Formats: sequence, structure tokens, C-alpha cells
Amino acid sequence: MDAHPDYTITRSVYGAQFGQSPLRLGGGLKNWRPFKLIGAHKDAAGHFIGGHLAYAQNDQIADFSLVQYVGTQPNPKQDVKLAHYVYNGQELVLES
Repeated sequence: MDAHPDYTITRSVYGAQFGQSPLRLGGGLKNWRPFKLIGAHKDAAGHFIGGHLAYAQNDQIADFSLVQYVGTQPNPKQDVKLAHYVYNGQELVLES
């Protein structure tokens, strides 16, 4: 869904028309990367001043996985085009 300045709302299906960004950029909006604000202080009104954002590394995220991009089977090059999926012994065949 998308809200617009004229107070209308439209919807679309999240599909191929949106494309998929490279893995190093997150592959699309799927989940938020946790972060902390470090070194900031609050002013008298309670606003945070200064500091910097420290984003969690992949190994610090308990449910981090590239399976949706690289498949469930070995894919040493982590190439999306070589992704191969098997679930409960059944191969998922992707048709384009």
C-alpha cells in the first residue's frame, strides 16, 4: 500500500516489477537491520544530540539468513541465479 499527499491510498502487488537489488544492498526491503545510537546525549527537551549509529553485523543478527536469495542447497558463489531450493525432500522448480 502507498499513501499519497492528496490523502488517497493505492495498492500494488510486490512482484517482479520491483526487481531485486544485489545481496550486498539487502536484496529488497525484507527486514530492518538493528542499530544502536552510541555516544549521544539528551538536551533539556529530551532530544538526542550527536553520537553515531552502529549497525549490527550479519553474525550479530540471530535470524540472519541468505537462504531466500541463494537457496537451501550449497551455492559457494552465493549467486542468485544458481539458487536451488529443496523442502521436505521436494525440489522447488522456478518457472520464469
